[in-house]
Amino acid sequence: MGQMHGDGVYIFNKEGTEFFIGAYQNDHKHGKGLYRYAADCRVTEQKWNHGEMVSEEDAMPLTQATYYAKRIEIEDKTEQVSRNLVVGMSEKIELQFTKHIEKKNYTFPSGAVYDGQFLGTKKHGEGHWTHPSGDVYEGTFKYNKHEGWGTYKIGKSGKMYVGGWREGKMDGWGIYYFNDQRTEYFVGTYANDVKEGQGVYVFASGSTKFQTWEHGNMVFEEDCKPHVLEMYENARAFITEQVMQHTTHFGRGTK
Repeated sequence: MGQMHGDGVYIFNKEGTEFFIGAYQNDHKHGKGLYRYAADCRVTEQKWNHGEMVSEEDAMPLTQATYYAKRIEIEDKTEQVSRNLVVGMSEKIELQFTKHIEKKNYTFPSGAVYDGQFLGTKKHGEGHWTHPSGDVYEGTFKYNKHEGWGTYKIGKSGKMYVGGWREGKMDGWGIYYFNDQRTEYFVGTYANDVKEGQGVYVFASGSTKFQTWEHGNMVFEEDCKPHVLEMYENARAFITEQVMQHTTHFGRGTK
């Protein structure tokens, strides 16, 4: 049996709400990593030395979002390797894998249109999906489901989610805009399609609130301090940057 080595993600519960993202060496945490506690939604950055934790401090929003981006990258690489049943793809195998991904434009019986990458008959990779109702998703897919970074616009309502996805649901760090002008929004963390953890709500009027959410229910709210708002705005800029790497239509009008 092999040992954990290099960057990895260790999930501690079936809900996926307690996890560690970071470096391992010879089956032990070694180096820096991010730990999320399920009990109180606390997120910390830890430093480890051969399995012994040497420091721990609360992780700032931008730090959290950066580790979340690393998690997406780790899981993408793992999926590619495990799908091909190889440990370390050779150039020949990698070329064969690349040929499996095809770009197509397909109209479904429902009237939905998908323009993007397929793996066989499944949406897999980057693509643009439009529903007859007017809903639009653009970003990355994994086995027919939204996964990774992407945007979802709800018809002509002006509402749009920009951020992380897992198993077709909002997950990790994201921004939910409530109007076309993108002057009212929430930036923070999601799990299983609902707000989970901490975030900041910016109203179109300019007022701001710092909030804590548990399973989609707000459990705490207070006026947001300027330095806290600045930290979350930095995270918003980072999320936007990540999403724009996988989309062609998003970006215009982003603050």
